[in-house]
Amino acid sequence: MISIAITLIEVVAGMNAITLGDIPIVAIPVVITVLLDIVIGMVLIMSIVLVVVSVTIAPAIILKAVEIAIRGVTLIGIVVGIGRVTIATKPLGLKLAKPLPTQELQII
Repeated sequence: MISIAITLIEVVAGMNAITLGDIPIVAIPVVITVLLDIVIGMVLIMSIVLVVVSVTIAPAIILKAVEIAIRGVTLIGIVVGIGRVTIATKPLGLKLAKPLPTQELQII
């Protein structure tokens, strides 16, 4: 639930990206949260693997299903994170696509 709330806040922030020169400020926290999502996901997977090793086969099957679910959520988190970074850096791409004023002057 906390992750969903953070995602919504970041999407709203991404729409109103404040730019520091050409770099959208919002892109920096988004990258940090994506990396945190990946690290948290890896820690959860590793802890589940350790539990699976230490218990019998029947609960292990249930835990394996949970592990697969967590991996799926982590992958979705990474994809959403990349999407958020792309949205946040879109204004930068649009700025670079415009012809430079010096080029316009040369044509005239």
